Amino acid sequence: MRHRRPRLLHQLSKHERTYILLDLENILGPIRLFPIADWRSILGEFNRIIARFAPYLLVVGTGPRLLIDASESFPQARRVCQRGINGADLALLKGSRQIAHIAKRFSRVIIASGDHIFTERASAFVQAGLDVGVLSRTECLSRRLSQAACWSIGMDLDRQPPVVA
Repeated sequence: MRHRRPRLLHQLSKHERTYILLDLENILGPIRLFPIADWRSILGEFNRIIARFAPYLLVVGTGPRLLIDASESFPQARRVCQRGINGADLALLKGSRQIAHIAKRFSRVIIASGDHIFTERASAFVQAGLDVGVLSRTECLSRRLSQAACWSIGMDLDRQPPVVA
């Protein structure tokens, strides 16, 4: 029996590929309140969800504070970084502005963030004919972003901040 060699991502047709934009700071939540074990739990849940959309190209946006963690957690991903309050968001938006190019290479886009700043980009992806989904912590999903996307998945992470005495 002959085994077929797996095809590389760029060799697949666009109907088999997903483009994922991960706003790491949004998915992790208030990073100062939770220990690293909770981060790993959240990232494990994220990876479990996106595994069903393979093959995919993952782009992780973060600020400088989490860049090393992003590199260790997602070594296969493209990483973009920018300083400032919306640094990760702006870096992801800048990297995904070539909508026609993305539409030629991918059939689906997943925005892993609940921030409303991605609403216009989600609408542009939908207008380009892409299947656009949002993956977000349920409590952080913008209503406008949810309405602009074709579908959404909520990550219900029942976490409570530790009590500080």
